[in-house]
This record gives sequence, structure tokens and C-alpha cells, in this order.
Amino acid sequence: MITTQELAQALERHLAGTPHFVVHAEVRPGGKAIVEVDNDLWWKC
Repeated sequence: MITTQELAQALERHLAGTPHFVVHAEVRPGGKAIVEVDNDLWWKC
């Protein structure tokens, strides 16, 4: 099973070069992954 640290590292690699970043990542018992991603984009209204 993947660890929380491995999940976070994989997410960081995948999001590298994008305006997105990992806010929170964890692996819960049973292998359920919880991931929160945000971005630095500001849209004009």
C-alpha cells in the first residue's frame, strides 16, 4: 500500500510546472487517499 509520504511526493511531481499545489494529502486505513489541491490562479470577474 502507498504511504502518505509517497502519495504527496507523486502529487508534487505530477503538479510541478503548473499553478497547482498540494494543500493536504493522506492515506487512510483501507488505502483510501484523501487529497486537497489548490492553485495560484486569480480570475478577473
